Amino acid sequence: MRDLRSKEGEYISVFKEIFGDQEITLNYSGILVIPTGKFIESANFGYADERYTLMTIQKDAAIKEKEVGKEDFIQLKINQFEEYKKTEAYRRELQDPLEFWELSKKRRSFPKEYKKDVKRRNN
Repeated sequence: MRDLRSKEGEYISVFKEIFGDQEITLNYSGILVIPTGKFIESANFGYADERYTLMTIQKDAAIKEKEVGKEDFIQLKINQFEEYKKTEAYRRELQDPLEFWELSKKRRSFPKEYKKDVKRRNN
């Protein structure tokens, strides 16, 4: 992140500021999104920057880094969601609200069976 104490707007490691030289293992794998451009107000997107750094992390090691603009970042998010919609996890997540809706229409109230079922699934 940018060092707020720096007149030149230099970047600092927040991790190093918090943990110092201590070796930490997070076992994180995924894509880290770092807004790096000028902040843009955006009603539909919630937040937006002109530029982003995308870092692919595998088991705490950065293996790939890519700079993208706002439009490319939005398209990436759309593509990711389209791929997620093809998964079984998405179908399961979608099914719960549909089940709730159907049961609610039948009873015109919050169904106790659904509440118990959700509680059971989350435990």
